[in-house]
Amino acid sequence: PRHAALPTQANLACVPGQGGKLAEAEELCRATCDARRAVFGADHPESVASVQALAQVLQAQGKLEAAEPHWRQALASKRLLLGDEHASTLACRGNLAELLRQLGRADEAAEALGDAPAVSRAALGEDPEYTPVLEAKAALLERPQGGGRGEAARARAPRRPPGGPGRGHLS
Repeated sequence: PRHAALPTQANLACVPGQGGKLAEAEELCRATCDARRAVFGADHPESVASVQALAQVLQAQGKLEAAEPHWRQALASKRLLLGDEHASTLACRGNLAELLRQLGRADEAAEALGDAPAVSRAALGEDPEYTPVLEAKAALLERPQGGGRGEAARARAPRRPPGGPGRGHLS
């Protein structure tokens, strides 16, 4: 059947990216995405994997704005197919958050990541492939940008009552 060659085509799309031939990888990923959507439909796991591969290749080339809609599409499909607590969905949330951080949109990145580290810890425990990676991405978003804390970090920071203990005050 026509669709039997699609997994091979997708695997080949990844190879040029690893060898530094990202433009070739992008072309192959786009062709694979189109073919898988045509054969399987947009929300089929094979199609979603192709969309995610394209997002990764675009991001690796520094085409961050072009990668964003593909990460968002992959995440929406994973939520639909797998649910919010699935490891692949959580990883995709982390990848979208990382892209948004690279774009300088820390507040959006924090919103995209949301509770993914806590959900990962609850659902997957200490799985080294997911939970620590998501926690590290959350920590990056907490880091000061431009000499001060980002808006997302400030929004989550505990509020001190007026007249309460401040910096340098031991209580």
